[in-house]
Amino acid sequence: MSNFLSSIKNTWPKNKSGIYCGILSGLMIGTSFVPFPPWAVLFCYVPLLYWCFSEKRNLKEVFVAGFLTQMVLTLIGFHWISHVTHEFGEFSWFLSFLTLLLFALVMHLYIAFALTLTVWISERRSLSIGKSLVLWALIIYLFEVYFPVLFPWHLGYGFLWSKIPIYQTSEWIGFEGLSLLIFAANAFLTWLWMRKSQGRKYLLALVLFCSFWIGLNILGMQLKKPWDQTDATAKLLLVQANIGNSDKIAAEKGGLFRTEILQRFLKLTAQNNLQDPALIVWPETAIPVVVDELSMWSRYQNLFSEWGQKNQVSNQSLFLSGAYSQEQKKLFNAFLVLNSQGRPILPAYRKTYLLAFGEYFPGSEMFPKLLEWFPFIANFGRGLGPMVLKTPAPFDLNIGAQICYEGLFPDFSRELAKLGAEVFVNVTNDSWFGDIAEPYQHMIMTLGRAVENRRPLIRSTNTGVSTVILANGDLQTMSPLFQEWSGLYELKYKKDPPKTFYTRFGDGLRYFAILLAIACVFL
Repeated sequence: MSNFLSSIKNTWPKNKSGIYCGILSGLMIGTSFVPFPPWAVLFCYVPLLYWCFSEKRNLKEVFVAGFLTQMVLTLIGFHWISHVTHEFGEFSWFLSFLTLLLFALVMHLYIAFALTLTVWISERRSLSIGKSLVLWALIIYLFEVYFPVLFPWHLGYGFLWSKIPIYQTSEWIGFEGLSLLIFAANAFLTWLWMRKSQGRKYLLALVLFCSFWIGLNILGMQLKKPWDQTDATAKLLLVQANIGNSDKIAAEKGGLFRTEILQRFLKLTAQNNLQDPALIVWPETAIPVVVDELSMWSRYQNLFSEWGQKNQVSNQSLFLSGAYSQEQKKLFNAFLVLNSQGRPILPAYRKTYLLAFGEYFPGSEMFPKLLEWFPFIANFGRGLGPMVLKTPAPFDLNIGAQICYEGLFPDFSRELAKLGAEVFVNVTNDSWFGDIAEPYQHMIMTLGRAVENRRPLIRSTNTGVSTVILANGDLQTMSPLFQEWSGLYELKYKKDPPKTFYTRFGDGLRYFAILLAIACVFL
């Protein structure tokens, strides 16, 4: 034990300025992530980078400084991990906070790895400070894209959250490209700060830097304009029934709660005049039944049919809803399209990107005993990949189905757009995550897919935030959190819309960054 403590003591930086700079960068990054405004994104890494590159540093000290940065930002930006652990895992608050601490130790380790790798390469290749900072921007971007994390995120989402027009450029470079621009800005400002004594040259460089970012925002406003024009509309109803976690768990086990949950959704739906055809969107697992098992679904289908007749709902209205699907005793988290009588009219889409520790236990296929040790973790089957559902007349709409977590992955939505999706529909349940940060983080990260691919995105949640974002990036009315709510929208979209540059060539920026990093090192 004494040897272990002494090794930690020897690793810990003797120069405390590295500790302070790492913590300061972590504070600025953490408080620039949704739901905070992105006040420091362009200079949040400057303290850390300035300390690392202003003079020769020990690699262990560099790693520790980067580690402190990632730990502090994770504790701030992902503090809701303790809430979901307490709510979903039924851990005590002590264990929940311990889980948050463990999560913060590893979630963004790529920040420390990227920084240490850059310093090591710079010393081995005797790179100039300018080249070293450019190399860092490229390496941390590539780590952010490829490093395995539970919740992939980019600092550029803050631009969409605060409605700063630069987010419109994501149709060219995606939100991961905005991250690269942010890293480049931090690298440039660090380099500039090291030369602040150069007087007029310093001020001129700073003016050019500000002009560049203003120009990107002007470009964003221009990119929006072509997407203000649409050629199709549809009436849309989002329903948020605010089903509590205990009710959802009881419904999964059967019993009367299934009927009660369905009746609550139907009651909220009936509060709106639906005599005209409408798309009615219910959230993830809103129908807590295996719908494609007819013997199980028939009694609930009768409930739909009676409700539709009683409330004079248009026969042409369609329900887009989360539910369950089953095949060979394997349960799937599914997305279904049903008519006003509650009959499935299209094959179910089955969720492909499952949430680790929420919908499957990593390694349980090799070690099934894990499922017995952690029975509260579900074991869903995995779908076959992105799927577009074509609804019949009067809508004739190609819907790109997403279930919850899948909206965070740009490649998934790009594939939906390539398959012909005209609108993305995301059904989600965020009831486990509290009401402070995560619902807004998850919402903005999902809505980013709409701007990248220029497809409207409909987001229906159980407890909030439910909303619609149009292809031009305009965010519509948002639902309140943890309240029963329903909202009518006019969905404006383009039939057979063109594919954006990012949809077609989204991987290109990654390859360009790899080539540029190699050039920095060897040329």
